[in-house]
Amino acid sequence: MASQLLADELIEVLSCQWAGNKEIMKIIGCGTNTAIKVRREIENSVRKINPNCRLPSKKVPMQEVITYFGIDLKRLEKMAILNKKIK
Repeated sequence: MASQLLADELIEVLSCQWAGNKEIMKIIGCGTNTAIKVRREIENSVRKINPNCRLPSKKVPMQEVITYFGIDLKRLEKMAILNKKIK
């Protein structure tokens, strides 16, 4: 079973420019096969919009991952601040 990240840990992962399989696994708490499938879907959507786009090997832009999963960064930041106040 995959562990869930705290808000500040998730923000740290999301702050990277590029996302590979490991980052996707951390974000959604999935296994390697699911992460590869998601990464390929994002790669295909990026290349559909811009066929000449050059991506690093097995990486996709983190902004596309955030959009793909509909992650609300403002809410996540508020949760991270609240978690720090509670500790």
